[in-house]
Amino acid sequence: MTEQQKFALRFIREYIEKHGHSPAYRDISKGIGLKSVGQIRPILTQLQNLGKIRFIPGRHRSVELVSPMERDLARVIATYDDGLIDPIEAIEQVRTITIAAEAFA
Repeated sequence: MTEQQKFALRFIREYIEKHGHSPAYRDISKGIGLKSVGQIRPILTQLQNLGKIRFIPGRHRSVELVSPMERDLARVIATYDDGLIDPIEAIEQVRTITIAAEAFA
């Protein structure tokens, strides 16, 4: 992750903690020192591709943080959906997975 992406993610997290809702694009742009709101969309798209945030369609202030547990679960489901795991083998084989401690908090 780039420094700019880390800075944006930190800003979003702190904004949500302080205000109880996600920031608007203008808030994020201003908060991380960008001159144009249009500059923030590629950064947010990259964060989405990294599994750090998601966008809620049809909602103002649509940026939502993704928990580490959700990211790990999404990877397992994506692997299964991609056909990389044979459904019969997956049931017959014992596999160990790591679950984030936050899942139990």
